Amino acid sequence: MSGEELPTEVRQFVGRHIETVAELEALLLLQTSAGRNFTAEQVSAELRIDPTAAAEQLARLHAAQLLARADGNPLTYHYDPRPPLLAQTIAALAKAYTDRRVSVISLIYSRPTDQSKLFADAFVFRKDKKDDR
Repeated sequence: MSGEELPTEVRQFVGRHIETVAELEALLLLQTSAGRNFTAEQVSAELRIDPTAAAEQLARLHAAQLLARADGNPLTYHYDPRPPLLAQTIAALAKAYTDRRVSVISLIYSRPTDQSKLFADAFVFRKDKKDDR
């Protein structure tokens, strides 16, 4: 199945908000545990990812207004998409990830902005160090 078979709102949401599978799984973990606060360490343990990576995923999701953060030591996060109507799209994404995991993962890794940036960066001219006199 291809990304085109996913609902339009799911494809648009992934294109705007989801950069990695780990980020998606962090979002869905907090979504299925709505009302519960998580630290990066707890997300790391649940998803079996590096604690630093978990902290980065949570920070990105918070910046995208998909999670709320409670200041403290350590920081905690809980599911709280803004605007709240995004919860319906996230629920559709969760269903799509359950039903069509490969299609969702393929969609994440085929983000055109990332590929375009990599291609464009290949043509950036840099001054050679030995010419730096």
